[in-house]
Amino acid sequence: MKLILGDYKLDEIRAVSKILEQKPPLDRRRLAQELMLSVSKFKKLLKKIKNDWRFSVQINYHTIGLRKILFVLKKRPDKIEKKYLSLYASTIEGNFIISYYLPIVYNPEDLVLEYKDILRYYIIFEGEYKPKPRFMDFFDRGRLIVDIYSEINNTFKESSGKPDLEVDSFIKRFNEVDLRIIMELQKDPLRSMRALAEALGYTVPRVSNHVKFLSKNNIIESFSLKAIPAAHKYIGKLAFATIIIGFVPSKYPLRRLAKSLSQIPTMGTILYGNILVEKHREQVSEYRDKIIYIPILTYEKTVDYVHEIVDLIKDYIDVYDVLIAVRKQVYTLPYKREEYSKYKGFWNI
Repeated sequence: MKLILGDYKLDEIRAVSKILEQKPPLDRRRLAQELMLSVSKFKKLLKKIKNDWRFSVQINYHTIGLRKILFVLKKRPDKIEKKYLSLYASTIEGNFIISYYLPIVYNPEDLVLEYKDILRYYIIFEGEYKPKPRFMDFFDRGRLIVDIYSEINNTFKESSGKPDLEVDSFIKRFNEVDLRIIMELQKDPLRSMRALAEALGYTVPRVSNHVKFLSKNNIIESFSLKAIPAAHKYIGKLAFATIIIGFVPSKYPLRRLAKSLSQIPTMGTILYGNILVEKHREQVSEYRDKIIYIPILTYEKTVDYVHEIVDLIKDYIDVYDVLIAVRKQVYTLPYKREEYSKYKGFWNI
C-alpha cells in the first residue's frame, strides 16, 4: 500500500528532517549552514515550517520520575480520575482507554481499585518513542510517498537479532522551572530562547541554561513530530487510531524495534513495557518487558487497509489486542502545583 502524503519542496523536507535530528535549543545559524542557506532564507523557511508542521519534543519521562500507565476498560467509567491524566478515548469495540503519567514511586493499585469492576487489563510502560519519520527516505520528485507494508516488513527484518538500545532511566535533579520549560517546548519547540523566556517570564540566560541542562542530561532527547501538514489532502482526514498491542519475540530488540517503527510516517507514539491482565495481580511473566503498543494513524482513504496492516504485524508479533480509538481528549504532562512540589522537589502522591 503506497500512500502519497503530500507535495513539498526539497528545502522544506530537508529542513524538517534536519530539525528532527537536533536537540533543543534549535541552533538556527548552524542549521542554516548545514542546509547551505543564508540565515535570512532559513528564517523565511522556518516561518513556513512553523505555520504548516506541528512539532513537539521527545521527553525521557523516567529521568523526571514519571512513567506512563494505560488502562483498558470494558466501558467508560462514571468518573475519570483527572490527576496525572494523559489522555482518554473511546473505541469502536465499546472499550475505553485511559492513560496517566504517574510518579515512579506511585503505586497504581489505587487506580486499579478505582476501575476494578470494569478493568480488562493495564500496561505499565517503560518508555516511548514519539514520531520522527525519515522523510528524506520517502521524498520522490516533490512528493512524500510511503509503502507502509514494505516499511513494516523491513523494520522487523532489519531489527531481528541486533543488540538492543541502551536507555538512560536514572532520575535527574530537576525543578519547577525545568517542568515549565518542558511544557512550553511541547507547545512550540522551535521558538527562539527569547520568545520562550518571554512566555515563561524568566530571563533569556536563565531559560537557556535550563534548556541546555535538559538536553545535556537527556531529559529532552530530540525534536519530534505531531502531524504531517498536507496528508489530509491525499489520504483524507484522520478517522481513528488503530492501536495494536502485542508480545514481541525475544529475537526482536524491543527498544530498537520501537524506535524504528516510530520513524515510519503515519505511526503514532510507540510505547513498550509490561502488561497486567484482568486478574490484575497476575502478570504475564513469560512475556516480561516485551509488550509493545503500536498506534497507526488511520485516515479516511486507509480505513480499508487496517485489517491488512494488523495481519501483517501478526506475522512478527503475538497480537494480544487491537483497539480502534475514535475520540480522545489529550492532556499534557502534570505541571499543576498540586501535582509537583517545588518546595519538596518531588511529585505529590
